[in-house]
Amino acid sequence: YGFYSYDRTDLTLETLEHLLGEPMMARIMRTYSERWRFRHPSSDDFYAVASEVAGQDLMWFFKSAAETADYVDYEVSSADSRRREGDAVRLGETAKLTEPKEPGDTAPYDSVIVVRRRGGIVLPQVIELTFEGGRKERVNWDGADRWKRLTRTTKDRLERAEIDPGHRIWLDVNWTNNSRRTSSRPRKSCGSP
Repeated sequence: YGFYSYDRTDLTLETLEHLLGEPMMARIMRTYSERWRFRHPSSDDFYAVASEVAGQDLMWFFKSAAETADYVDYEVSSADSRRREGDAVRLGETAKLTEPKEPGDTAPYDSVIVVRRRGGIVLPQVIELTFEGGRKERVNWDGADRWKRLTRTTKDRLERAEIDPGHRIWLDVNWTNNSRRTSSRPRKSCGSP
């Protein structure tokens, strides 16, 4: 009872603030407190003020985040990046994912990332891909499908994939599955064991 009465309410409002921005959330809270001071408002009254001040219908958020016992959990379920072998990009051929044969090999990397929505609550997400050399790419995802597959062909190897890199979704029940590093490069043998 305590979690759903207090903690979940706090996490819901924090998540809403990160989705709308701090200035907008401050205007919502100020308008709500001024309008309903010394009265007995309901949840619906807060939802109406929030939607009015934000200039958009926020019931999609409140119905799932505040009116259900469902949960939020997005994860990066796999991330792989391997050097392309030979000329596998010719028309109709599928690239074979293998490790590089030589350190100076300049073949591009094929990267495959799969992200999943494990919970029932749907929230918009940002997926951040970090490549060798520090280059980052951000991809927006509406979060509605149960999973999304991203493929990239780049000159740099993918090092890491992360969903919700700014930790905007405070309702996420498991932040430990929000990122994944690609497998490390093969180790060179140091002689006999």
